[in-house]
Amino acid sequence: MTERSFTSLFFENLKKGVQSVILWGVRYPVAGLLAVFVIVGGVVAIRMGVPINIGSILKTLFGAPQGVEGVVAASNTLPKKRVFEDGVPVPVGVADVNGWTQWETVEWATSKNPLRDRGVIQITSQGETHEVLLPVGIKDTDVDMVIEVKPKVYVVQTNSESKHSARELLERLPRP
Repeated sequence: MTERSFTSLFFENLKKGVQSVILWGVRYPVAGLLAVFVIVGGVVAIRMGVPINIGSILKTLFGAPQGVEGVVAASNTLPKKRVFEDGVPVPVGVADVNGWTQWETVEWATSKNPLRDRGVIQITSQGETHEVLLPVGIKDTDVDMVIEVKPKVYVVQTNSESKHSARELLERLPRP
């Protein structure tokens, strides 16, 4: 490995220092001022009935934390104990000796298009895109989790902010 000169190290560290000064001295105060307007404007918009996510706007202004492994990436990692009898790791989507299968975890994003069909979610699983029809009365913004029970068979779980209870959804199902 070649040894770097004092001047190259000095200017590299100076550049990092200037970047952090700009970050703390310019970006955060400006973001703080903009945050006040975002909060006031967001409260007014919510009172008028316009759905707005103030938290995501503030996260964009101040920057999201870097280097944190996501929940989806963590759930797609294979445990060290998940191996066949010969020591070969069991891949995602293949059953182990007990019959358990670890499926791929995929995160989906709700479309920003205001003219979208709110009763359908598109999920990409193992390279294929599937459309999941939601139960009557459930919008795509109410969905917390979609579980693929077997190929092309899904269970939809709503989030805690859903306006519909499980009993209410069951009562809407047709009776035999």
